[in-house]
Amino acid sequence: MLDLPRAADDDVALEARGLTLRAPRRAPRGDLGAEGEAAAAAAAGVAPAASEVESESESATEAETEAPRRRRPRRPRGQRLVRDLDLVVRASRRLLIVGPSGTGKTTLLRAFAGLWGRGRGAVTRYGRERVPGRGREDLLFLPQRPYLPLGSLRAATLYPAWALTEAEAGGGGGDGIGAGRGDGWLETVFGLGGFSGAGAAAAAAAAASSAMLAARSDAEPADARPTDDAVVAALEAVGLGPLLDRVGGLEAGGAADEEDAPPARAPDPADPATRRRRRAALGAVGDWGAALSLGEQQRLAIARCLLSKPRVAFLDESTSALDLPNEATAYLALASAGVGVVSVGHRPSLAAFHDDVLELRPGGGWELRAIGDDEREAGALRKGG
Repeated sequence: MLDLPRAADDDVALEARGLTLRAPRRAPRGDLGAEGEAAAAAAAGVAPAASEVESESESATEAETEAPRRRRPRRPRGQRLVRDLDLVVRASRRLLIVGPSGTGKTTLLRAFAGLWGRGRGAVTRYGRERVPGRGREDLLFLPQRPYLPLGSLRAATLYPAWALTEAEAGGGGGDGIGAGRGDGWLETVFGLGGFSGAGAAAAAAAAASSAMLAARSDAEPADARPTDDAVVAALEAVGLGPLLDRVGGLEAGGAADEEDAPPARAPDPADPATRRRRRAALGAVGDWGAALSLGEQQRLAIARCLLSKPRVAFLDESTSALDLPNEATAYLALASAGVGVVSVGHRPSLAAFHDDVLELRPGGGWELRAIGDDEREAGALRKGG
């Protein structure tokens, strides 16, 4: 484990210095190169020509070494997406990343997470050490379509911050998590340098491992798992109370798979019987990635943030499937929980929930500026605020 000093400013969650990112290089169509042709021949079950293999071997004959070798055409350089980006992400400043399609918005988040190795520069993430799957994260990355594990609704909501036992994942209860984690601050630093081949896999694996070394310490025990009441409250905060009613069989009208069909009489969330049945609904087992609409999946992912309370959540169009009122509910819930956000999005309505905007431009250019009151008010009007 690393044991590096914490950031000089506690508000800083991530720094990028001289960050230049490129798209993957692509070989010209029809030209795989010597290694590619050998691999394709092996996959097809055909032995490559002897000259193609022996010309690269130390045991080649003198006649063969004197023969001119075929030179592999130079592969085109990957398109530059971001050029010389200097950025400080603060937990107290909500950042919106915008730009035309193909300018590298998602690629930038991947670089922040340590999952992109094409380019140069350095990214520094600050956070507390933790045991993966055993506690809160300082930095949490949410994709557009979240991963939902098979098992109980409880397990799907608590993933990935809290790992459940097999019995718990299946809705069979259990006695909680017993592993703890350290409280030492980590400063995870990695650089980009055009990794390729096996080196890319090793670098990506190392970066992915380091990305998991962040967590947050607060008043409750580090490894304490949220209670079922807390899980229900988080789902209700993002508008998924009806989902619990549907799963728990409380809806009095409409088909079970009709998300927008209102019940004949809406259950009272404050009623003890409703609370009890909603807690029981957490034990329902299913394939939630197939059973829930994309909008429900995205709201469930926001509920995960409300439970794990990272310092900063990185949202890659994570509310794109929500209507404007539900999008507003999600961002207001994150703000109430004290979760900072870095969002990638296209909707003008997102400006109302952010303080700064990073605009990426074709060719690698970028501009960082504060969101003005007029722009924020315009976004509020678009969302119906």
